[in-house]
Order: sequence, then structure tokens, then C-alpha cells
Amino acid sequence: MSKHEYALYDKQDNELIIGIFTVDEISKMFNTSNAVIYCNISRQKDIKGRYVIRKIESEE
Repeated sequence: MSKHEYALYDKQDNELIIGIFTVDEISKMFNTSNAVIYCNISRQKDIKGRYVIRKIESEE
């Protein structure tokens, strides 16, 4: 796996998983930069006060 993958959860819907994405895909989804997404991930901040991103650890 060359790019890291992240799970995107919806906090307002009982932490329902939206899907598995790369940072590029998440930044396009929220119309923001990769830097903002990486910042939210590292600070464990929600996106738009609703969505949580968690890194998926590889088993390699």
C-alpha cells in the first residue's frame, strides 16, 4: 500500500463509517487542501464539527 488510507466517520450518525479514502480524496470531498486534512488528523480535530478521520494501520 503506497498511500495511507483513512476511515471517515460521521459523529452525528452514531459514528457510521462513510468510507475508506486517501487524503487526496478527502480533501476533494471537503473542498480543502491536503494540509488542512493532515492538520485535522494530527490534532484529532473533527472536520466541520461532524466528521472524524482515523488512519487505518496496515498489517504488513
